[in-house]
Amino acid sequence: MDIKAITAGRKRRPFNERFWEKVAVKGKDDCWEWQAATNAKGYGRLTSGRGVQLKAHRVAFALSNGGFIAEDVKVLHHCDNPPCCNPMHLYAGTLKDNTRDMIKRGQWSPPPHSYGRSHHNAKFDENTARKIIADTRTLKVIAADYGVSWMTVFRLKHGQTWKQLDRSAL
Repeated sequence: MDIKAITAGRKRRPFNERFWEKVAVKGKDDCWEWQAATNAKGYGRLTSGRGVQLKAHRVAFALSNGGFIAEDVKVLHHCDNPPCCNPMHLYAGTLKDNTRDMIKRGQWSPPPHSYGRSHHNAKFDENTARKIIADTRTLKVIAADYGVSWMTVFRLKHGQTWKQLDRSAL
């Protein structure tokens, strides 16, 4: 993001003036929250007037650090407050840094996993799965009998699906 390029050729008040008037500037250690539009996650957002969507904290960081941030650079918050635009609370990092911070702060959890019949793509119940695993006919014949593809039968027989099924008794 290059603030100078985005704002070039305008006949309005300087961009940085218009930007900072939308930030509730307080003490140097306080969060300076964005007062205009926010996205669903609470981060401030604005447009450059040319349809380019910008995040307020990235703009605050750019304005405070020479006006340019590479697109692959993430701007992270020390304060963990999405609308905060206080340059003292912002720092440049990578996606890996952002993920590490998220885990450290307890804001990440693995997605819930559903197994067996409760899986959204389940084709049959546990009893049927056991019958298919025990069936010695060809994959295509079994698949035709149960109305599934031969690959579904293959995956079941090779433990790629229904992994929680106790196969020792089979």
